Amino acid sequence: MIKGIITNGGSSNDHKNRPCDSREKVASQIRLVPNNGKGNIKDNRSNVDQLIKKADGNFKVIDTKLREGTSRLSRGQEAIQNHVMNGNQKFEVRSSNDQLGLNKGQTIQVDEYVVKYKYKQ
Repeated sequence: MIKGIITNGGSSNDHKNRPCDSREKVASQIRLVPNNGKGNIKDNRSNVDQLIKKADGNFKVIDTKLREGTSRLSRGQEAIQNHVMNGNQKFEVRSSNDQLGLNKGQTIQVDEYVVKYKYKQ
């Protein structure tokens, strides 16, 4: 089964909180700070579009951009992507969320970072 977000046009917020796999829990607009020694400063944090809790207890981040050719990641998104790919994958949650059972200050492990584009060029 292919997992991901469903996009078929519509408003820009249609894709949030709707994973293809109904067994996954999803929350939107959660602020994450990488545990890379820099702390909660500008360019080292980001509000992710989707934070998905997978069956194994780890998390997946999906950020959505408008167009592939013209939309680049912000410096905070680049810091999160780099920490998932090359770091220890540990993040501090700076927003509480009841859907996922997350509290402010909690540490989570994100093992997958995906960028989705609404329109392809």
